[in-house]
Amino acid sequence: MKNKLGIIVLAAIIGFSMTALSLTGCSHGGDDGGSGGTTVSVTGVTLNKSNITLNVGDTETLTATVAPNSATKKTVTWSTNDEEVVTVTNGVVTAVAAGSATITVTTADGGKTAKCSVDVDDPSLLPLNGTITINPATAAINTELTAAYSGTEIVSFQWKKDGSKVGINSNKYTPKEAGSYTVTVILAGYNSKTSNAVTVTSSAQGTALTITTTSLPSGTTGIAYSQTLAATGESPITWSVKSGTLPDGLTLSTAGIISGTPVKAGKDFTFDVKATNAAGSATKSFEIIVFDLEIFSSIADFKTWLAAQRDNTAATAYPVKLNVNSLSGDSATTGSLGKALADNSTKYSSIDLSGNTFTSIGDYAFSRCTSLTSVTFAT
Repeated sequence: MKNKLGIIVLAAIIGFSMTALSLTGCSHGGDDGGSGGTTVSVTGVTLNKSNITLNVGDTETLTATVAPNSATKKTVTWSTNDEEVVTVTNGVVTAVAAGSATITVTTADGGKTAKCSVDVDDPSLLPLNGTITINPATAAINTELTAAYSGTEIVSFQWKKDGSKVGINSNKYTPKEAGSYTVTVILAGYNSKTSNAVTVTSSAQGTALTITTTSLPSGTTGIAYSQTLAATGESPITWSVKSGTLPDGLTLSTAGIISGTPVKAGKDFTFDVKATNAAGSATKSFEIIVFDLEIFSSIADFKTWLAAQRDNTAATAYPVKLNVNSLSGDSATTGSLGKALADNSTKYSSIDLSGNTFTSIGDYAFSRCTSLTSVTFAT
C-alpha cells in the first residue's frame, strides 16, 4: 500500500515561548486525554496524545503544536510506520486492522518530530490467550533472538525496535543495533498480542567493557616487574598494545599481564592498551617510569640525593638500595632514616635494606614517613 502523508498548517502561537513541550499519554474513548498518561519531554513539536487504543474502523484526530521558534517552520507532515494497521491524513487516524503502529509528525524542516503509538483491536476476533517469550532476555548486538508462543497456530511474528517494525514472518531475529525490542504474534482469527520489551545492548549481558586500572607503578632496571591490568566486561577479554612503547624488557600478554625485567631507565615510556571482548573494545593510556637503582652507603648521602629529586607520586617511587649499619632513632631524630624521609614528604621512595648487619630498629622509626612506599629487610 502506498504511504499516505498529510500536511497540516498550524497557526503561530503569540506571546508564548517554550524550549521544551511534552507528550501526555492517554487511552481511547474521548478527548480528555484518558488516564494514567506519561509525560515525555519533546522539543519543538508536540502531539496532544502519545498513545491511543482504537477498534477496527474507528478514527481519532490528533493535533500537533509547534513551538514559536523562528528556526522551525510551522508546517508538519504526518506518517505511519504501518498502513496495514492504521492510516493518517492531516492528523486523522483511521484504524484498518488489528495490530500496533506508530504515528509520527515531523516539522517541515525535518528537525523536530513527535510520536503517538496506536494499538488497534478487532472486536470480532477471539482474544489471544497464549504467552510470548523471547530468549535471551538480555542480549548483545548480533546475538540471535528467538521468540516462542504457547497458544494458537501462528500466522507470523512481527519484530519491532522502539515501536517501529524491523522484521516479520520469522520467530528469529538478529539485532544490528542497541534498543528495546518487542515481538507481536499475528494469529488467524484472533487479535494480535505483543510481548514484553527485550533490551538489546551494545555489550554482552548489558555490561559495557571498561578498563578499571588507573595507573601503573614505576619499575627499576634489573628488578623483575609484574602488573595485571583489569577491566569490567564479559570474558574472555584479550589485551594488546594499541600504540606507544613499553619499557625495554617488558611485554604485555593477551591476559593483560605486563611483565619482564626493565633494562633501561626512562621517563618517556607511554603507551595505549586495548581490551577486547565479543561486545567491543576499550582503550586507555598508561605510563611506566623506569629508574636505575640508586645505591648509598650513608643516610646523609641518601638524604642529600633525595632532596635534589623532583616531586613524584607513590606510583613512581624512587628505588633505593641503602647500605647502613644502624636504624636507630625515631622519625624526628636528626640523622635517622625516618627523619630523611619525613623531611622529603613529596619524594616517594622504596627502600631496600637487605644485606645490612643491624639487628634492631628504633621505636617509631618510620612514624612520619608518608612518602615511604615499601621497605625490604630480606637478608
